Amino acid sequence: MFRQTLKTLHERVRKIYICKVAEDYGIIKIEPWDGKFYFEREGEDEI
Repeated sequence: MFRQTLKTLHERVRKIYICKVAEDYGIIKIEPWDGKFYFEREGEDEI
């Protein structure tokens, strides 16, 4: 449930007016999250 909430965060942030303006002006960059936490990505390298 928590992971799914984070994966859709970029969609909800884009609905906020000030975030739309900031993205249009290149102040912020909103990208989807790949669904993996830092420790999960680091653990892949060891295997």
